[in-house]
Amino acid sequence: MRVKNNKKLLNIIMVILIAVIAFCGFMTVAGIKGWFGAQRSYAKADDVTGVVNVKRDGISYTLENKAALRTDDMIETRSSSGASVEAGENTVYMAENTRTGLDGLDEESLSIEMDSGELFSILNEGSQFDGITAGECEISSDDAVFSVNMQTGSTGIKVFKGSVEIKTQKAEETVKEGKTADIVKSDISISDLEAESLNDFNIDKALIADKDGHHLCFSKDDINKVTAGRKKQIEKTEKEEEDHKREVIEAGEKGLSSDSKTSGISEKINTCTIQIRCDSILSNMESLKAGKERFVPSNGVILASSAVEFRDGETGFDVLKRACSSAGIQLEYSYTPAYGSYYIEGINNLYEFDCGSRSGWMYTVNGWAPNYGCSSYEMKKGDVIVWNYTCNGI
Repeated sequence: MRVKNNKKLLNIIMVILIAVIAFCGFMTVAGIKGWFGAQRSYAKADDVTGVVNVKRDGISYTLENKAALRTDDMIETRSSSGASVEAGENTVYMAENTRTGLDGLDEESLSIEMDSGELFSILNEGSQFDGITAGECEISSDDAVFSVNMQTGSTGIKVFKGSVEIKTQKAEETVKEGKTADIVKSDISISDLEAESLNDFNIDKALIADKDGHHLCFSKDDINKVTAGRKKQIEKTEKEEEDHKREVIEAGEKGLSSDSKTSGISEKINTCTIQIRCDSILSNMESLKAGKERFVPSNGVILASSAVEFRDGETGFDVLKRACSSAGIQLEYSYTPAYGSYYIEGINNLYEFDCGSRSGWMYTVNGWAPNYGCSSYEMKKGDVIVWNYTCNGI
């Protein structure tokens, strides 16, 4: 009887301990997530799509829409996801694959520590914005609409409205509306901001700012024109790929040997379309170095539109190497430590400066020309990547 009572007592104690542990765990999570309002919040998360994580007090969990945010919160978006931080009248949007920390957050200011990725800031009340730190670069503004893109070794800033102050260890610059700044280490270079240089994230958020009443350096019509042009280019490239596939099939039916350039065509899940062209040389043959004529196809197409497989996490550089290797096309490249990326020196024996002082290779993805190296661009299913030899710069 005594043994039975002891077992019953032990069971009761065990239940009580489990309940206490569960309660303590609940209170810990509640405190971290701020369910009881123990710590006042001056910002909230919004526009949360896909998988977005927040790390607070050493614990990571999925960020929810409208969740309260605190100083020292670390927010990380994953592939095909995004979010925004709203503080007062200001909104900072986060692109996919972006990692930022809320370095300072109170009723008077919002300060962001940026580790990687891209942000788009719409400031309606500059006095509540303390700034963004991206690597060695400090960015501040009183009233502006601008984006910050941070890649390995470089930072790019585009100003759509107002002006932005940039400070590095070596220099200080004011970047005005309609200008873009590129920062490598501590050196700052400023140039005109072209609508064609905007990626899909910039375009989407610029249209939001325009809808909210901000008068940007680009009109809505300017942006829509760029979008329409890219759509047209993608459709053209995809049509050329279909035509190329049909030619291969017809050649096979006739018993002809298929061109080695067609290898790699696949209908598997992770595929993209790649094309390599040097059309511009055909209009600038007088500037081409002697002896290079034999490397320029009569139609300017070095590699016809072809489907190439890739694995998750692979880059534009990986796809280019695979396509050139499969098609037997010469490729030469070098690693640039300053940018943390590979630089394409030559394709099919055509190199930088072979056709003028501004000639060389550049690439576009879905009609957009990234302002960073191809080994920093992570490929996505269905991407259309085109390598063009340009004789007149970007």
